[in-house]
Amino acid sequence: MAKTPTKAAVKPAAKPVAAKIVVVKGAGAELLDGIFVRSLPATFRRAGFTFTREGFGLLLADLSPQQLDAIEAEPLLNVTHAQFPATAEADAKLAELAKVQAEADAEANTSGAKDAANGSADDGAGAAPGAPGASAADPENKEGNA
Repeated sequence: MAKTPTKAAVKPAAKPVAAKIVVVKGAGAELLDGIFVRSLPATFRRAGFTFTREGFGLLLADLSPQQLDAIEAEPLLNVTHAQFPATAEADAKLAELAKVQAEADAEANTSGAKDAANGSADDGAGAAPGAPGASAADPENKEGNA
């Protein structure tokens, strides 16, 4: 007699281990502690809230300890601790600071890329393995050693 196949347990996707945290220099004390929550499935309900993949923020002051524990312990939710602006003025100030910082970072990255491009145009000695200018005798050239 043949055994009926059993359903394999469906394991949820792993949560991302680290989230990129943006630090805005010069931000004042006009921020409130909270969490940003995203659902791994399309929608998911926990602790009286319906979460989506797009996610949204919740202030810690608006959550009971039981709600916070339930949300953080749920493996189908991605929870990131964050700070949110307390007022519309604080939001506008943070947006402006973030814009200025992003422009400064982009300028630093652009000038660094130009310096790297100017310094590596010598003789091809620093070429990537398999790139034009890389020799077959180069131990890092895996294609030429095969």
